[in-house]
Amino acid sequence: LEVIPIGIGIALAPDASDLRANPAFARMLGVPPEVRPSLTGPDADRVGYRVLKEGREMAPADLPMQRAARGERITAEEIEVVHQDGGTVTLLCFASPLFDRQDRARGAVGAFLDITVRRRQERAQAALAEASAVLNSSLDYARTLSTVARIAVPGLADYCLVDLITDTGEVERVEFAHVDRAKEERLRSTSLRHAPDPAWGGHPISRAMLAGEPTFVPDMTDAQLEVIAQNAAHLAYLRALAPRSIISAPLIAHGRTLGAITFCTAESGRRYTADDLALALNLADRAALAVVNAKLYDAAQSELAQRAQAEADLRK
Repeated sequence: LEVIPIGIGIALAPDASDLRANPAFARMLGVPPEVRPSLTGPDADRVGYRVLKEGREMAPADLPMQRAARGERITAEEIEVVHQDGGTVTLLCFASPLFDRQDRARGAVGAFLDITVRRRQERAQAALAEASAVLNSSLDYARTLSTVARIAVPGLADYCLVDLITDTGEVERVEFAHVDRAKEERLRSTSLRHAPDPAWGGHPISRAMLAGEPTFVPDMTDAQLEVIAQNAAHLAYLRALAPRSIISAPLIAHGRTLGAITFCTAESGRRYTADDLALALNLADRAALAVVNAKLYDAAQSELAQRAQAEADLRK
């Protein structure tokens, strides 16, 4: 148990409060080996990790080992562990109950496989495939970018912002998508009103557009929010969003910066990595080409309409 790479957990109580972990399982949970890592045990306030399933935090009593300790068999259940520093690990869980001589559940034994790399690659490919299908199916770039933002939530981001540079050089926010639809509805009008000043490099989104390079902030602080805020109301809005980690990727096509798409983590507590940055840039590149193609199509349609009108005028 000390050297195998598979996480092994043994719960010695019906509520899994006494949970023992081998070194591999402790690393997966992000806890020191000497700490008993049960979220229903006496060290619960020391473990510092959270568990998500399908993007939503699980109650301690609903975790695989806790359910197995009550008599349920767990087979190939996928969970995401969020460490205290925001790092994430995706685990595939197998757990079976342990019974006493009276056939009563008295604990559980579980095996946990780290499938983080595999699942990240699968999610990235799925997101890119879905985004490509959307981008190739429409010449309405505003609607297309809106759809791409919603594809990113919640797989890549807890919320996503899309900003475009207008013909006059101003920045217009065209989309705000949030994993929490109630919060999105409450903050949407404020978000759409607060596109960044394109000339101010202190804002991470403006910096991405000005430099033509991504802005990557793995750990966003409240002090940084205070710098970004335009006024007290804007600061309250930013704090309500509570960004944890940010990637702002410029939309660039044929050497021209068209805007930026910004991915943010918040409620999930996830911390972006270099792999997330690569995926964000790939999505941004594809979205930028879609915007250019749509604008070229609009220009061509406008020219055809003008020619048709001119020909009609000549025939009069």
